[in-house]
Amino acid sequence: MRRDSVPFEHPWDEVLVCEVANVIVGGTPSTAEPSFWDGEIRWMASGDVHQHHIFDVPGRISEKGHRWSNAVVVEPQAVAMALAGQGKTRATVALTHVPICTNQSVALIKPRDNQLDPEFLYQSLIPRYEEMRARSAGGGRAGLTKSILERLPIQLPHPLEQRRIAEILSTLDDEIELTNALIAKHQQIKTGLIHDLFTRGITSDGHLRPTREQDPDLYKESALGWIPKEWEVRPFRSVLTGNLQNGYFKKPELVGTGYKLVNVSELYQPFGIDTDHPNVERVAATSADFHKFGVQEGDLFFTRSSLVLSGIAQCNTVLKLMEPILFECHVIRGKPDKNIVNPAFLGLYFQTPGARRELMSRAKQTTMTTISQPDIVSVPVLRPPLDEQTSIAQRITSNMMSIHAEEAHLTKLFQQKHGLMHDLLTGKVRVKEN
Repeated sequence: MRRDSVPFEHPWDEVLVCEVANVIVGGTPSTAEPSFWDGEIRWMASGDVHQHHIFDVPGRISEKGHRWSNAVVVEPQAVAMALAGQGKTRATVALTHVPICTNQSVALIKPRDNQLDPEFLYQSLIPRYEEMRARSAGGGRAGLTKSILERLPIQLPHPLEQRRIAEILSTLDDEIELTNALIAKHQQIKTGLIHDLFTRGITSDGHLRPTREQDPDLYKESALGWIPKEWEVRPFRSVLTGNLQNGYFKKPELVGTGYKLVNVSELYQPFGIDTDHPNVERVAATSADFHKFGVQEGDLFFTRSSLVLSGIAQCNTVLKLMEPILFECHVIRGKPDKNIVNPAFLGLYFQTPGARRELMSRAKQTTMTTISQPDIVSVPVLRPPLDEQTSIAQRITSNMMSIHAEEAHLTKLFQQKHGLMHDLLTGKVRVKEN
């Protein structure tokens, strides 16, 4: 095998995995022997491969269990591939960073002789997921085998070029992991914010009220539990202008041009319906239809039906209109009285766990889960002073904007990673030494 010429310009070889790596399939000690288990040796199952980077796993076997089974401890780094498993597990890959053994549903591919960089192999197998599943043997209980992996052809650049490609792609992986962590952190903050703001509220100086335990005189009992004394609990109908309304019936032949349309799917967008989203439908309608079903900023919408209980009465709102839009007949609209309620506050309240439980308890379940207008308008809602509602809504939506920004960044990172994998792992774009 050549290792001469200029490393970052030399044509790539194509080799079989067995020419540059060992494939080790693990085993499972007898579960009937307790002394084989709960030792110090990491023992990996197919479900653990979803971690992608393996620094630890829950499973442990003892030295005795290791000796009396087919499990083989493999030093890092190696590429783990799930040979079988539930759902989409089969053909998922991970990179090990610690000594580890596996059960018989996982293979470890251990490069040898420094010809194959482990992280380059890991990155190159990620986009071959569907191909590997197609290579599986066994019909309805299809699985990969050691033989299939050993005969797998792979592209083999010079080791220095492998290392550089792996570094580029792993740098993106690190940023993706960091962004995921930031999103998770913001989600935790959001959960805490929603709980605190809808039970304690915000004082005029912008701080959370003391808890009831800290200052009981600030709170009173209500139909929704303990709330600040300045707050009210009212039925939803009392904070609306007019009645709830079902939307526009769209005929299939009218779909495609005309007004944009708020469908059920828009209610599952992040809070504050984006009417500029590319998936928002258009429908032809008359001026009379628009007069009846036209949307205004601050309108609240609820799903009328759902295949599952958790989807019923999902609430969202249009906070900003870029052009005239209608709402569809499977959606119920309520128009908040902006003199006494902030629409964003009210919409966020309907997304709280307590309000969701109340709405779901009122749904009717047959072949389809449904909820009626009378069931919705009688739901009790919180009504703090209007300026406090606005402050609460601003605090939560600011957090949500941070989440949306990180999620958009994450989408761009995945797109960038996908493009780079296609270019770098096929040799379409060659990396430079520097």
